[in-house]
Amino acid sequence: MNEFLQIVQLIQTTRFRALSAVNSELVNLYWQVGQSISMRLEKATWGDGMVTELAQYIQKHHPEIKGFDKKNLYRMCQFYDLYNNVAFVAPLVRQLQKIDNESETIVAPVVRQLQNNKNESDVIVAPVDQQLQDIDN
Repeated sequence: MNEFLQIVQLIQTTRFRALSAVNSELVNLYWQVGQSISMRLEKATWGDGMVTELAQYIQKHHPEIKGFDKKNLYRMCQFYDLYNNVAFVAPLVRQLQKIDNESETIVAPVVRQLQNNKNESDVIVAPVDQQLQDIDN
């Protein structure tokens, strides 16, 4: 029974990661659509009527594409307009996962930094495992 539970947990974990990836891509899509429309509206190359026409075009020519009616297209614009000046940083876990898959290190060991940088104003950063320990404490 324990072996079954391990397989079920593997399935559930993979499904969760797949759904997270899909959600991430949808957020990126909504951002890009909102950006495209917002920029056209801002430059006055499009008026409000063009958003309505776009929604009707999608519905008529691509009925399999759902969720892009006039109301949702404006929500995508609002999403972009609200967050377009905010700097987003990937969570530390994702940054560490990316680094685990690469041969590079985040920070050179302190000894190497001291050897290469004789200037006292240079900043020395602790290795990631030490930074994580500091965060936990």
